[in-house]
Amino acid sequence: MKSKKTAPAQGGSANVAPIKATTYSPDTQFLLSRGVEGSKKNSEKSYAGVTRARIEDCVSAPTGLTKQKADAFILTRFRGCDGRNRSRQLACGAFAALVFDIEGGAHSLEEVDSAIARIFGRVAHVIYSTATATATEPRWRVIVWLSYLIPGADYEAAQRAGIELLADNGVVCDKSMMSAAQLSFMPNVPPEARDKAGVPLFYQYRVTDGPLFTLEGSQVAERITQVGGTIPIEGNARDAFAAMRNPNTRMPLAMARELLAYLDPDMQREDWVKIGAALHYEYEGSEEAFQLFDDWSAGRVVR
Repeated sequence: MKSKKTAPAQGGSANVAPIKATTYSPDTQFLLSRGVEGSKKNSEKSYAGVTRARIEDCVSAPTGLTKQKADAFILTRFRGCDGRNRSRQLACGAFAALVFDIEGGAHSLEEVDSAIARIFGRVAHVIYSTATATATEPRWRVIVWLSYLIPGADYEAAQRAGIELLADNGVVCDKSMMSAAQLSFMPNVPPEARDKAGVPLFYQYRVTDGPLFTLEGSQVAERITQVGGTIPIEGNARDAFAAMRNPNTRMPLAMARELLAYLDPDMQREDWVKIGAALHYEYEGSEEAFQLFDDWSAGRVVR
């Protein structure tokens, strides 16, 4: 694949703002990993799926498995074999909820619920205590359901904003949840956290019905605007192209065009060649891929 390298009409990194992607249904399947060793990175098989309804059913009846066997999810529609790869989720992910882990502060269920209401409003959300929670050291997982699926980069920006807003309200979250590839365990109380009759020593939850959360006009969107690009789109796009490997989870060409729009073709030649090679590999040397690379190199792919 050869093309003349030229300066772009517009390039460089860009600020992240949440953008509307697409809606989802109650039957939409999100990535489910069977146990902590359930990675499929060396396989061509997709991950299993789990629906919102299944998660909420499990909230009221948590499993009693060891951590090694407990299921974990990423609330993304992309379930390819490389679904636990951050770069692939940034490129192909479509996320249905914001997820927060609260592991300090000894907050009660009511305190956490009040903080969620102050930031997100009275929207559909789930709160349940995690596997290591105790009555004296409660720990919580929160799921705030979105009104539409959002892309991976927008998801990370929204996660960061939500975590910062919760911290402003005195609730400190695990910052690893900022990653688009971070797993969260399904509701589970392991055997060692149950009495002899199998009853959890501590487990609390709340499932709140309400409208789905919309990013536009929210405190989350305002915080993303204030921080002005905490997620470097250029770096994410470059990582996404570097992660192109599996034809069974091929990135749509239109999505590749969108990612290229955030990259300045007037980069180091080595990086420029790598992007061309990635496109050639991903799309098996197709004429359409070559034309896209040529357009981008000539500065004709802009936001």
